[in-house]
This record gives sequence, structure tokens and C-alpha cells, in this order.
Amino acid sequence: RNPDYKEMDWPAEYWPKENEKATKKMWDESVAKFEIDYANLLKIVKNSSNDLFAKIPHGQGQTTFREVLQIIDHNSYHIGQFIIMRRLVNQWK
Repeated sequence: RNPDYKEMDWPAEYWPKENEKATKKMWDESVAKFEIDYANLLKIVKNSSNDLFAKIPHGQGQTTFREVLQIIDHNSYHIGQFIIMRRLVNQWK
């Protein structure tokens, strides 16, 4: 969506500092951002004027379809981590 997107530095700009402690506010912000991104992704996929198999104009050969598959794969990995964490702390309902 953003032709001016600049890749962030891995891992420095993705992960918190080594001794940084997460807060509830940080968690809530992360969840809110995830939900906004998910809603925007749905709009892109459901928009019939988007060719999911066309190369993204400002990309390096990627298609929207490829990016959606990457997002599904990435999110499924983390959902699995959440399940493990909930089981470990006995927070499974």
C-alpha cells in the first residue's frame, strides 16, 4: 500500500530492547495495530478491482497473493505460540 515504504533494520527496529519490560499498554497497542492491519488486508483482498496475482508496482516482484500467504503463515506461527503460552500459565478456557 505504501510506495515509500522503507524496510526496518532487523532485528533492532522490530524487537524491544533486551532489558525493556512489556506493559499492558504496549500489549493493547500491539493488538489494536494488528486488528487495524487485518481489517485493511481484508479490504484489499475483498476489493474485486485488485488483481491479487499482479506484481505490486513498487515491490520487487511480489504479488498481493504472495504477501497474503506470507501473512497467513506468519500469523499462524504466532497464534501457535500464544496457545503454548496460555497452556503453560494455565489460562486455557
